[in-house]
Order: sequence, then structure tokens, then C-alpha cells
Amino acid sequence: MVDAGTSRTRVRLWHHERIVDEVEERVGAKDVALVGDPAPIADALRRLVAELGSRHRALPEALVCSGMITSNVGLVEVPHVTAPIGLRELGRQLVRHDLPDVTPLPVYFVPGVKTMCGAAHATGGAARATGGWDDLAAFDVMRGEEVEVVGLLATLPLSLPVAFFHCGSHHKLIEVAAGDKRGDAVVLRSSTAITGELLAAIRERTILASSLSDLDGLTPDPDAVAAGVARAREVGFARAAFLVRVGQTIAGMGRDGVTSFLLGALLALDLQLLESELAPDRELVVYGGGVFPGLLHDALKAAGRPVRRVEAADADRSAVVGAVHLLEAFLHAERGVHA
Repeated sequence: MVDAGTSRTRVRLWHHERIVDEVEERVGAKDVALVGDPAPIADALRRLVAELGSRHRALPEALVCSGMITSNVGLVEVPHVTAPIGLRELGRQLVRHDLPDVTPLPVYFVPGVKTMCGAAHATGGAARATGGWDDLAAFDVMRGEEVEVVGLLATLPLSLPVAFFHCGSHHKLIEVAAGDKRGDAVVLRSSTAITGELLAAIRERTILASSLSDLDGLTPDPDAVAAGVARAREVGFARAAFLVRVGQTIAGMGRDGVTSFLLGALLALDLQLLESELAPDRELVVYGGGVFPGLLHDALKAAGRPVRRVEAADADRSAVVGAVHLLEAFLHAERGVHA
């Protein structure tokens, strides 16, 4: 399974219902965007597949690719399919596009999913397609998270409808309901925020960088996180973010404390998204990497919302499970056509 995002390409080998090996390079869609050519991802994928083949003295049966690798700054652009879409139907929409210059294996690409009318899908309302500013927030796109959702639904004891919240460079809310066909589920919509990228930009490109601790090994201070949430709600995110510098230079607060405060201010953005777009009684599954899944889980649990957290390792496995399920659906449909 190939997962290529904005800055990383990973290839994971699936055998006997488990991930038996994984290789990666820090190459992704941003590199394609910079050079205007898919060569960086193609070269990385060639090396990674060859490395796995050398390690195991055999190549896998096929490659299934998802994420930004299917975008216009990826390796092979595959148009989004439109939500609402059943997961079985999503599997049938895979595109086979072999890459003989990269690998002799058959290569399948999972299309992303676009939302065209927001909550109207969930409520049964009519689709809006005016494209005006008032409707802009009713649209969204995702690439890669749909595969994770397929795997999470296959591996967790969940009742539909349910919602998922992916934390990464982008934070993404995804709503899923039961389909018309027994056992199927339907992706209703998604809604994306750039929370993770905001944190990275603040840490790397603003005056606040000198006030912040390294996130690796940081144990967020719950009181500082709660204060960051409260101040962001009260005075807005931009003012709350600057209070990081005020806290360190004037109030004499430590780096870990003001870093926790900033995480709380960013967390307030995600909480606002959920409060505005998700019913309060809808179960939410939070997953992804970094500190945000834990912070979000704890905040929502304290607020009384039904929420569960999936650890990063389990979410990684679910992404591969999802890719396998989608490929199986595609091959099953293809056999039916040719039977």
C-alpha cells in the first residue's frame, strides 16, 4: 500500500492480515509542486518498492496508492468522486494505471472524495451548486482519509451513523451513515481545517518560534491548554497566539507552558468546527498523529460528547486494511464484468 502525502511517501507491505514491513522517504506533493514534475515521487516510489523487494526477495502482487499521489501535484491525477458515495461503490471507482518505468507491478489508484453540498447530504436536503461565497463552506475535498475510514469501519465495533476526525497536516471531519444496501456505509461529507499546518507555520515562520518547546516529548499542561482554548474563544485566535510571546517575555512562563497554551488556542479552532457542523450526540472517532488527537479526545470527553480515540499505530494499520478492502471490491466488480 502506497500512501503519499504533502511531504512523505510510505510503502507498507501487507501479508497474512498484518503489516510486515514499511519504508518511506521525505518526498511528497510539495516536491512535485516545487519542480512542476512528478519525477520526485516516481523516483522515490521506484526506490522504495525496490528496497522492499530486496528485503523480502519477492515483490508484492500489486500496489494500491492513495492520498496526494492521486492529485494534480502527485504521480497520477485521478478525479475526485462525489459524496455521498457508498464504500463499495468507492472501491469500484479505483483506477488502474501501470507505471512500467517505476515498477512491473499492477498499480491501482484510489480517487479522493469531494463534498459538493455539505450538510445537505446528511439532512436529505437538496444539493446547492451556486458556488457563491455564502456556499463556499459547503464544499470540501479529501484524498487518503477515505481509505482510513474504510479500514476503521472494518476494524472497530462502530454503529452507524458515526463521524471521524483525522488529525495531521490537515484536520478533517468526515461523516458516515448506513447505506441502502445491507452492510454498506456511505461517506456523506467532509470538512477540512489546516490546523496542523498552522502549528507548523507558527513554529517555523513567526516570532513565536523562539518561545516554543519541541513537541517531541512534550506533555501538555492541561491548565495551560484550557487557558489557550478559553482565550482563543474570548479574543480570537490571532490575539491568543500572540499571548504566547507575552506569557514568556513578560509573565515569565516557561516554554512548555506557553507551548501548551498555543496548542489550546489551536484546539479551540477544531472545537468550533465540531460545534458548528456536528450534532452533539453523534459519536466521534478521533485519530492521527501528534498531540492533537489526545487533546481533542480529552476536551470532548470532558464536554460530554461521545468520543473514542484510535492510537496512531492502529490507525496506520486501518489505512492498509481500507486499501485492501477497496482493491478487493474493485477486483470483484471487474471479475463480474468479465464473467
